[in-house]
Amino acid sequence: MVLDPENLSLVRSWGCEDNCYHHSYNTATHKLISSHRGYLAVWDPDSGEKLFSRSDDSRYINCVDSHLTESLVISGNNNLEVVEWEITEQGLQILRKVELPRPSGWTRANVGVTSVKYSVDGVLIYCAEWDSQSIKIYNKESEKVGELKGHSYRVNKISTVPGVSRMILSSGSDQSIIWSLPSSGDVDACKQELDEEVQWVGFSVGEELFATVTDNQCRLWDSTDLKVVRSVEFGGFDRSKGEFHPDGECLFLNSRMGVLVYNLQLELLKSYEVLKSEDGSTTDLKITPDGSKFLVTECRNMTNDHLSKAFVWNCSDPSSATEHLIKE
Repeated sequence: MVLDPENLSLVRSWGCEDNCYHHSYNTATHKLISSHRGYLAVWDPDSGEKLFSRSDDSRYINCVDSHLTESLVISGNNNLEVVEWEITEQGLQILRKVELPRPSGWTRANVGVTSVKYSVDGVLIYCAEWDSQSIKIYNKESEKVGELKGHSYRVNKISTVPGVSRMILSSGSDQSIIWSLPSSGDVDACKQELDEEVQWVGFSVGEELFATVTDNQCRLWDSTDLKVVRSVEFGGFDRSKGEFHPDGECLFLNSRMGVLVYNLQLELLKSYEVLKSEDGSTTDLKITPDGSKFLVTECRNMTNDHLSKAFVWNCSDPSSATEHLIKE
């Protein structure tokens, strides 16, 4: 599904002939890349046309990430390989394969690589795999140059924030770790352990603060000393997310009661009673770059009617809202 970034209206949607496990947008080529059972597909986001695809000789490609400035993508597969590709006019070209160490008892039936991510400058590759509790770091020569250790369980997701040397790793246990990434040298640098499973993390407009959201609590942290500034229980659930408003004055959270708006003192300003999620059906929350609207989506695949909805609300003034149904 492709949405207009200005008003969040539906532009187009299309289906794939095979299960899609992950996708990523490559800015340099204006192409959408999706991962499937042993191959990547490249799509034209303007038309929804599949341009080409290519296999990496695996059973499953679990994850994919795009370089921020170049026509490169990386993927992780069940063979414990991180593959770097180049998007050309002729198709996808494999540039290199990085084979991760295979633990004792490993078989090709294992899940393999669960998450991959380029560093913000595109020089390093971060990757996680099913049978370890760390993030391995490789350079452009496919040499392992470091490892981020600290999780007690396998890492499911690697997230970075462009322009900020921070990364959050979420594991299958009730623990996430926020890392302050080094520019060079010792990669086992500053880290902050959280004894909880973090659903979302984001930085304030000025980056002085960042917020973490769990299934029950939102915390604001000082970005410099990594200390909790304030916190609030907001009635969240296992898919709760947040978004800082571009005006820098408030934070939006989706909860079981709807969408809640807090100021940076975590005082409740407004509650939008839309998409209440007693069944945990709310899937995402996004605010437009100009701060005029926000989008809330739900997935009703577990209900009898099998209907999914997206709502757009006016949020230029958090004290008032107008609902616009995009698609049901």
